[in-house]
Amino acid sequence: MITPMITAHSGCEGTSDDSIASVKTGIALGADCVEVDVRTGRDGSLRLSHDEIRDKNGRITLKEAFALIRESGIAVNCDLKEYGALLPVIDLAEECGLTREQLIFSGCVDPKLLASHPEAAARSRIFLNSEELVSDLTGNRDLRRAEQAAFLLAHARPAAERFRLTGAAALNAPYGIMTD
Repeated sequence: MITPMITAHSGCEGTSDDSIASVKTGIALGADCVEVDVRTGRDGSLRLSHDEIRDKNGRITLKEAFALIRESGIAVNCDLKEYGALLPVIDLAEECGLTREQLIFSGCVDPKLLASHPEAAARSRIFLNSEELVSDLTGNRDLRRAEQAAFLLAHARPAAERFRLTGAAALNAPYGIMTD
């Protein structure tokens, strides 16, 4: 049986996006998971930010957020905003004492990287975005959502096989493209 997961999105309850207040609020509300956006700062540090980081002022580190999450025991969905961050974030999470069950990834997760690093899926839970799967199979990152849906329907078997090879736990698809 699949149990629904309640996720506190970054900026929940009117808090600032990607802030300590947002993480603390999600925890206090009893969410199963908090979502944070992750980018690499110019200094190489992993920081909470949806948009490109111009400076680190006001941007908390992912390590600070992981400390709160570890203490709470809930999960964190790291919505990666750039490719190449997956393995460093997994390493940091383990260094901070997070378990596989607490660590979820979405966003910029490259299926080719997952296929070449199967340990990534064994060390975390990957909620692979459908657009990443489609772009992996087509080589095209610019397909509109309707085109993505049509592609997935027309190529369901190879898409399912590629998905299985990634080791991902779930396919994260926009509800608007899902049909009966």
